[in-house]
Amino acid sequence: MTAIDASVLTKAELQTLSRLRSFNPRQFFGTGLLMGVGLFALLVVLSNMGLLPSTILDLRQANNDGYLMGCYAVSLAIGFSVAYVMTKPAGTNRMEKELARLHYKERVQEKDRIQAEQNDPEANAWKDQIAQWLSREYPDVTMVRSDATLAHSRYCALPLPIDFVFPDLGLAVQANAEAWNNIQAYQEDLEFETFQSDSLYLSSCCAKKGITLVHVWDSMSMEQVQAAIAQAMEECDGHVPLSARDQVVIVQ
Repeated sequence: MTAIDASVLTKAELQTLSRLRSFNPRQFFGTGLLMGVGLFALLVVLSNMGLLPSTILDLRQANNDGYLMGCYAVSLAIGFSVAYVMTKPAGTNRMEKELARLHYKERVQEKDRIQAEQNDPEANAWKDQIAQWLSREYPDVTMVRSDATLAHSRYCALPLPIDFVFPDLGLAVQANAEAWNNIQAYQEDLEFETFQSDSLYLSSCCAKKGITLVHVWDSMSMEQVQAAIAQAMEECDGHVPLSARDQVVIVQ
């Protein structure tokens, strides 16, 4: 089994996996002794009630000490055998089942996708252009870039960054590079009013925090991107781009 990426797992999950992969002598002896003594006590109770086979009852009557010692030895042997099965290090199949239950592969894929987009020079250059335009056209609006406090993975607490957040307006913009984000799944979500795609999942996370998330895509022209953001700004709190505010309309 390959090494496990601890960054996509919680502390409690890592501790659980560590216990599965290691042998704990204290747990083994404690579990074995407890089960052995419990089984021995059960045998004694059943014997006193006359519920054991007649051959065992006869053996107890003939040699009580030997009977008790034999029962105790057998009980301990069974108890430690079961304890070994319960506490032995997990094999590959069991570990894979546990990781599948935790959606480990999906978490790693999501982390890799986010890092790949963040390291993509073309995507970063495009987002920088949007950031420069926002700073120029809306200088009086507080903007937070790459906010990781609004959304997290649907599988764990892995933060999912939102590209541009305007906390005072309750508005955010996600600039999606299509090389790393599925626009077709996003469009199907819009059409069928579902939240299966990563993009619409981000929208639902932001909505829970009172933030409206607007999506733009790098397949759009910069003019289309700016128009979509400007419309959201205006609908949100009446903000219009600085260039539009400077225009003078002469009515004849």
